[in-house]
Amino acid sequence: MKLQVSVEDGELAISPGDNAERGRQPTLDGKGRLTLPGQLRKSLNLVPGTVLLLRVDQPGLRLVTPGRLLGRLKAARLALTEAIRD
Repeated sequence: MKLQVSVEDGELAISPGDNAERGRQPTLDGKGRLTLPGQLRKSLNLVPGTVLLLRVDQPGLRLVTPGRLLGRLKAARLALTEAIRD
């Protein structure tokens, strides 16, 4: 299956796409494994064995590393704490 991918705020947004070029976009194989092109992995600092969290997001899904998600949560908590103090 060919997939469309975009990077939004450090997350991979993946959805079905017919016009994606094979080898340059992520693909999903018959066993459900997602293959990311090397250039994309490098740009996101992903290495083999990296844990990715998956969130269903119509019409596809989003992938994010736990560290990235925790960083966003910490930033949100700090912003909320500062807003409450003011």
